[in-house]
This record gives sequence, C-alpha cells and structure tokens, in this order.
Amino acid sequence: MRWCNLRRRVPLKSQMRSHSFRQPLLLVTLLGAALVAAACENTPSKTAAETSSAATQARPTNGAVAYDSARKIVVLVTPGRGPLVDALQTWTWDGHLWSRKAPSISPPARAAALFAYDESRRVTVLQGGVSRSTLTDTWEWNGSTWTKRTPAHSPDAAQEPGSMAYEPGSHRMLLYQWPQQTWSWDGNDWTQLKPLHVPGVADGKLVFDGKRLVLIGGSFNGGTETWGWNGTDWSRLVVGRTSVLPLNPVGFNDRTGNVVLYGGGPGDDTWIWDGTTWVRAHPKHSPAGEVAELIYVGSLGRLVGFAGTDVGAITGIYAWDGSDWSAVGPGSPPAVTAGKGVLSLRDAAALVRRTVTKTSPVLLPLPPAGVNEATVTADSTGFSLRAMNDDRSIEVMISITVPGNSNLGADNKTIAFRHASAFYQYIAGDPTGRRDMWWTERPGYWPVPALKDQTGVPYVLSATGLTESQFFALAATLS
Repeated sequence: MRWCNLRRRVPLKSQMRSHSFRQPLLLVTLLGAALVAAACENTPSKTAAETSSAATQARPTNGAVAYDSARKIVVLVTPGRGPLVDALQTWTWDGHLWSRKAPSISPPARAAALFAYDESRRVTVLQGGVSRSTLTDTWEWNGSTWTKRTPAHSPDAAQEPGSMAYEPGSHRMLLYQWPQQTWSWDGNDWTQLKPLHVPGVADGKLVFDGKRLVLIGGSFNGGTETWGWNGTDWSRLVVGRTSVLPLNPVGFNDRTGNVVLYGGGPGDDTWIWDGTTWVRAHPKHSPAGEVAELIYVGSLGRLVGFAGTDVGAITGIYAWDGSDWSAVGPGSPPAVTAGKGVLSLRDAAALVRRTVTKTSPVLLPLPPAGVNEATVTADSTGFSLRAMNDDRSIEVMISITVPGNSNLGADNKTIAFRHASAFYQYIAGDPTGRRDMWWTERPGYWPVPALKDQTGVPYVLSATGLTESQFFALAATLS
C-alpha cells in the first residue's frame, strides 16, 4: 500500500508468488514512504465541493467501497492523490456517474481502514486504519454526514490487515483481525467475542455467502483457509489445500447466490464458492486491469469490480454476470481475453531457451501430468517460469536468481544435490506445502554482477501441492 490508500487488500499475491515462504506482514509496510509526511493528522477537516458531471466524469482514486442498499448507491472513501491530503474524500456512484460529496466533517486520511454497510441501521461504518500510527476510531456515514462515534470499547490496534462485514443474523457488524480477535459493533459499542474456536489466519476477507459470514484467510504455512461464523463460533469449512489466494477482492453475488473471488493463477482467475467448495470458473473475458474492490451493486443486479492502481484513478468498472466479465459505464476499457499471457508449458519452455542466450546452462524441469499452463519472464541472462494445472492445486516455479534466506515458519536443511549441495526449505507440518530448493549449478556462467563468484548459475526450484517425494522426483527431471 502506498500513501493513505484505503484499499484493504495488501498485494499478497506478489509475496506468495515470490520464491520465499509467506511471512507475517508488519503494519509498517502498509504505510509506504509518503505516510511519514505531516498530512495524515488525526483531526477532522473539510473536503472539496461536491461535483457531478457527465461531461468531465472525474473518477476518484481507488479506495474502500460499500453498497448502500437503502439509497441504492455505492459509497467510496479515498484520500485522493498527493502528499498534502489530510481528510478522506467521500464519493458515490449510481451505476453511471461519480459524485464527490461535501460533508462539513470527514475522517482523517489513512490506509488499511475497514469499511462496510450496516443494513439494519442504514449507515456505512468505517473502522481504524493506519496513518502515522495505528488508528482505532469509528466513524459512520448516513448518506450525507460523517459522525465520529465514541464507544466505550474499541478493537485493539491490528497487527495485520483485518476485515469487517455485516452479519444478517445478529444485525451487527463483525470484525476479524490478527492476533485472532473477533469483535462485533451494535451501533453503540464494540464487544470482543470469545468463540471456542479461532481461525489460525493472520489476515483475510469477510464476506456473506448466503448462509453465514465466511472468512477467507492466509495461514502461516502459505496456504489459504476458509472459515464460517455461525453467530457464536468459527468452524473450518474446507479441510486441505485450496488454490485461491487470500486478500484478493471477493464479494457475494446476490443474483446467483455464491461468493466470487477474483485473482490468482496468472492474475485473472475467477473463483466461485458455492458454500462447500471453491471451483475455478472459466470466463471468456477478464477486467482490463487489476481489480481493487469487488462488491454487489443491487441497482445493477451485478457483482462489480473497480480496476486501477493503488494510487491512480479508477481505470475501469467491470461486472460479473455469473459466467463472464464485461465493462460497465462510460470510459471503461473493454474486458480483455481471459488468461492473456498464459502459454502452454511447451511454448513457455521454448521461449525460455530461445531468449536466455548469455547464461549457461538453462535448466527446466518436467512437471507432473496436467501442469500445462505457464507464465514466463525472461531476458538474455535469466528467466522465471511459473507452471500450474487447471485448478491451481499444483504450482511449479523455477528461476535464475540470487540465493534467498531462511524464512519465518519454514524448516530448512542442507542436502546433497546435483553433485554438490542445496539449501532446502519446507514446512514439516504440511505434506503438500510450499517447498523451495536453492543451489548453484556448476559448471556454469551467469554474467550478472550479483554474485562475486560467477562460476556457477544460481537457481531456485519451488513447488506447492506436491509431496516431498514428488518434489524430489520433479528435481530429478531437470535438464
């Protein structure tokens, strides 16, 4: 996250795709370099005048969104651009036009705030976030005015990005955050709940799935867990590995009665939760750009995604109709062909061998049957290849890269490998969890001054979804 961006999702995808195990995120990483500026003071201030024009159709920067079902309008809060922003901007979207609101008082600018609509009280709730320090304040938007609430209790300062959603059964807001805390908001005070079971996830997204609130979160072993809330306790809904990535945008499609998660795989996968299992959808199109937020817009009868960069304007708006993505509203680029940039494994291998001409040897594994979709980045001196099967339950990666270090939560040891040695990382408690093996291939030549010794080529081989014996069988196919 960058300067005061209220987007609740940290770019965990890039971390999980890197050649290291997932580590707990520090809140300080949410701030970005610009948050040290003196702009984000914890004092209310006035915002600019309201504007709405079909001619100019200025779009806000990406932020946090909620759908106000009573007023049939999307509410978005964002600090906008620049280092001198001191208060959140409040925008609304009616399905066609954006309007900048002009309340006399607004919450101070911040990153990582939680934002959700309370259907019973017909207000949108904003909780916490990060500016110079971690905030725990609570604000409510009633459609025209912000009110700062003064509850007797408030959730503790979060150590990881949390999530908040409305729970229809109790008519309250539910909040989950690390370290393993569950809170509810009744409109007057926050209450910390004491469920018998607690999800072992450090972060996640809460969403209603038509039956209950579901928490989709990342565990410390690098996997994804799906938990359900029955009003008093949490229970694990999916046992075993799931292929979806936590903290990707997720929303409930009221029209079809299921949860949709966007992202993962090569970056544009669409996943469906039917209340029991996650299934990968195969749409013909995808949004033209990374989706920051995903929310059901009742006035359109569609699940809608807002695309754009962390610090830039919303570049496009896209709707999911249950089977495909399409652009919505004026100025949104058309949806693109899904899976763009994904190659067959054979074509990916040919691209690597054709491109990497200054480094030798170029080693590639022969992945298990069914692992036949790949993405590649390559130049004359190195490459990174990522291969997956159709449901993303198996993922294999190999790169030429500077050796890494041991990571929190991973076991490691030095093993004999290819007539020399390798540094092997794994998670002992997860039979098919993430595994990495780092070694220097000798004899070899890598014309990059990252290592003092250039008499070898530094490689890393990684896999998820394979047992240890399958992983070493994969390593034995390197050629």
